[in-house]
Amino acid sequence: MAKAVSMVLALTMALGLCMTSAFADVVTAAADENFTVTFVTDEHVTVDIYYTKDASKNNTENPDETNVTSAIARESETGEADVSGTGQVNFRVNAEDGYEYTVTAEPESNYKNLKGKDDTGVEDVWRVSKMTGDVTVTITSEAEAAAPSEIDETTVWSYLDDGTDPAEGYEARTAWTLDSYDVSSWNSAAGSFGAKNGAIASLGTSGSTDYTPDNLLTQYKEDGSTDIEAYFFHTQVYVEDASAVTQILGSIACDDAATVYINGVKIAGFDDDDITENLQYGGSNAGTPKPGDINVADASVISAAVKTGINEVAVEIHQGRASSSDIYFAMPYLVFSTDEVVADEQTDISISMGSDETERNFTWYAPVSGDGTLYVAKESDLENGVMPSTATAYTVTGTQAGKTGYYSYQTTAADLESDTSYAYQVVNGDIVSDVMTFTTGTEGDFSFAFVGDPQIGAGSTDTDIEGWANTLNVIATEEEFEDVDFMLSAGDQVQTGNNEEQYDGYLNHDTLLSLAVATVIGNHDTNATDAAYSEHFNITNESEEYGTTSAGSDYYYVYNNVLFMVLNSNNTSTAEHQAFMEQAIAETADQDISWKIVTFHHSIYSVASHAVEEAILNRRQEMVPVFEELGIDVVLMGHDHVYCRTYIMDGLNEVTDTSEYDDDSYSSITDPDGILYVTANSASGSKYYSIQTSYEFSYAAVMNQENVPNVSRVDVTDDSFTITTYRTTDMSVVDSFTINRTSEDEDNQGDDADGSTDDNTDGSTDNNTDNNSDSSTGNQTDTVETKADTLAVRRGNAFYFQNSLYDVTASGNTVNYGKSADEVLTGDWDGDGVDTLCVRRGNTFCFQKNSGDTTAYMTVSYGKAADQVLVGDWDNDGCDELCVRRGNTFYFQSEITDTKHASQVSYGKAADEVLSGNWDAEGGDTLCVRRGNAFYFQKNLTDVKAYSVVNYGKASDEALAGDWNGDGCDTLAVRRGNAVLFQKSLTDTSDTYGRVSYGKTTDDICVGVWQ
Repeated sequence: MAKAVSMVLALTMALGLCMTSAFADVVTAAADENFTVTFVTDEHVTVDIYYTKDASKNNTENPDETNVTSAIARESETGEADVSGTGQVNFRVNAEDGYEYTVTAEPESNYKNLKGKDDTGVEDVWRVSKMTGDVTVTITSEAEAAAPSEIDETTVWSYLDDGTDPAEGYEARTAWTLDSYDVSSWNSAAGSFGAKNGAIASLGTSGSTDYTPDNLLTQYKEDGSTDIEAYFFHTQVYVEDASAVTQILGSIACDDAATVYINGVKIAGFDDDDITENLQYGGSNAGTPKPGDINVADASVISAAVKTGINEVAVEIHQGRASSSDIYFAMPYLVFSTDEVVADEQTDISISMGSDETERNFTWYAPVSGDGTLYVAKESDLENGVMPSTATAYTVTGTQAGKTGYYSYQTTAADLESDTSYAYQVVNGDIVSDVMTFTTGTEGDFSFAFVGDPQIGAGSTDTDIEGWANTLNVIATEEEFEDVDFMLSAGDQVQTGNNEEQYDGYLNHDTLLSLAVATVIGNHDTNATDAAYSEHFNITNESEEYGTTSAGSDYYYVYNNVLFMVLNSNNTSTAEHQAFMEQAIAETADQDISWKIVTFHHSIYSVASHAVEEAILNRRQEMVPVFEELGIDVVLMGHDHVYCRTYIMDGLNEVTDTSEYDDDSYSSITDPDGILYVTANSASGSKYYSIQTSYEFSYAAVMNQENVPNVSRVDVTDDSFTITTYRTTDMSVVDSFTINRTSEDEDNQGDDADGSTDDNTDGSTDNNTDNNSDSSTGNQTDTVETKADTLAVRRGNAFYFQNSLYDVTASGNTVNYGKSADEVLTGDWDGDGVDTLCVRRGNTFCFQKNSGDTTAYMTVSYGKAADQVLVGDWDNDGCDELCVRRGNTFYFQSEITDTKHASQVSYGKAADEVLSGNWDAEGGDTLCVRRGNAFYFQKNLTDVKAYSVVNYGKASDEALAGDWNGDGCDTLAVRRGNAVLFQKSLTDTSDTYGRVSYGKTTDDICVGVWQ
């Protein structure tokens, strides 16, 4: 049946001597429809109801039919209301299909005989000669009376999940979204909808939200394995006055794409840009359902979509692909707001640290797409508070933000002068921000604020915001924080990584419009596949390969000759973090670095609930030796919502001897041989953890939990580092500690290939192989020949060599060569049958002559710094040469001294991992590409297709190639942790031939013939 068009009539009428006014609205019905007239009057009144059957609106061909006006039969009459009372008349429209009916309700003449009884029960009749006052009448249809005014989690949806196109037979694909569309045959239910592998199960979580559907959708077509392309939903909402609606607000969660309509007008879309058909795959293919906001404030869209009375809300949900594991839809709320709409403006403005003190990185949200511009000028150049024409403009194109209707803009202001007040303004078309200011710091000594876990939304969001605002106000106004240059936040800016309301609460504070912030990625910042962290913070020097999660990766910045290395500890690969730090140290080696500070979220030295977790203890065991090796001075952390400052830590051992400190209170130390670790308490008060009193934390010099927000000031000079932590409630001191220096520390930047040894080793093997083998060589079946390849491990710039393949200690040579940040290659450069080292810096290669040499005997420039490099004997002359790879194209030297390539070949795909080796002992080295655990081998160097494929090991293994038994033929090995498992022959798929545990899991590993 066709649905009744909503009909709500409200009119206030002044009753005079002759009431002729009437009111009407239109209702279309195809069958009997019940209505109610409700009226409020100050006087006695009766209501007459009429309808007009409009033949001109007949959908059938009957042009001769005329309009008919008739009185409507009432089911009941309560036509006379008490004085100042309410009356009601119920009636039916006996409709014929396809006609439009105009229903009229009006008060009768105000001259009327009225009957009643007096107090004694005697009936009386009197005539009202005149009535004055107002009559308000509302006509409501039965459907309108049943329809809710908003959508919530209890709303009942009609839905189609059988894989058919609801618009089949219609001209427009969106015909099914209109109010005239019949959904009476569809299923109906309230709540969320979805499926995981054809059943009700969790599709994952985001923060505290678990995406387990309330109602099961049919996921598969008749074949039982192919996903249905799309699902369609209908419900109704009642709007009292469409003209009063100023904004449509709501939220949705979907997997994988969604489009939302009201009365056939699209009002919102989510990952639906490519959807052009009803039965079509498309969308994000995200791992968990993606939440989104609906925010429609465009008056033209609202006018076109919303009408007074019943409104039809329709949603289509599309599956990402035919083999997707899940589908999901929920609309927690949709409301039609009549509140005043705030004018468009930029929001969530943030200033992040630039690569050094001369830069600031900016981010802002704007409710428009396209280009946005940051204008920067010295504040002294403002002209009556207005940006001068000479202001520097930085224009950037916005990207879609997670916040519906908003775009993220990010750019960098460069070449800033020290100790200078700057003005800035952001402009997006007609949307122009206020002029705001920030001040750069002085050269030399500086200070910064250090905070932990604001985590807006962990408690009551409003209370969290209030506590965070108070801490920011402390930084901005208290004399203890005067002249701080920036703020360092140790992670968990918000509770839920994709919650824009929480980000609003973290960012939208006046203090943050002028204070640069270095943010750390916390576990809550990255707890969603669509984490908004990178949309809010413009990160400098961010690694493309190390420490990566959905929110971002490791990065570093330098401020007044202090190197800050910010690790994303949500990525638990110590090897990646070590490689990143080595790279950062190498890239800043010419900047006269005075202090090396590391910061990350997951505290490895704390005293609350996280302190004893296995994952934390593992991080400690792995990371501390790396920090020691790289000469880190201070480590700043968060995560445990408690304050803890360690003693100076010598490796994993605390230094508690008071003679090592400047006083008995352990408040300062001079020229320490170790690292200071500090864990920050909550800066907002959103959440605290209690100290675990059942454990002894021998490393903790100070631990404090008073359930009071903390904030620290850090003062840095060339010869001192002081951190003082305050209670925000009264600015009393929780703790203070100072590291003093009387002489320059070793720079620990690594050794030069020219033989300088600023990180010397005596070659002893006391710390080279403390991870002993868990396997004997009893499963070794062949005798290892002298010229077989063996292993070496690298720590920093120290290399520890095996004598034979199954040695578990470094019984061979030990040498320091190059810098810890160098890329290392091995090869037989001169054809003497012994492999030596080569270190690479950019496109410069520095070669050893002999394995014990600490100086380079030859340097060669080849390729580009961004190239991947391989080593092999490409021309079978007994000497190894270089090859550089760009995409899937390989460029080969013919001599090690060549600066240009002699030949090239395209092989495999750009995303493949590549190895080189002599796979058949018949000629020179050729290539092998790896995809997962499948290896594709070349026969000849010019081949573009593989001649052999073998599956070996696991996709997560590190792959190596070498001649393990000295037969002249290279085979594979895989490394898991510090265990290396060897192939016997190239066709073997078993890893049981040989195994050795050598070195540490964090070591780099090399293969070669060392003697």
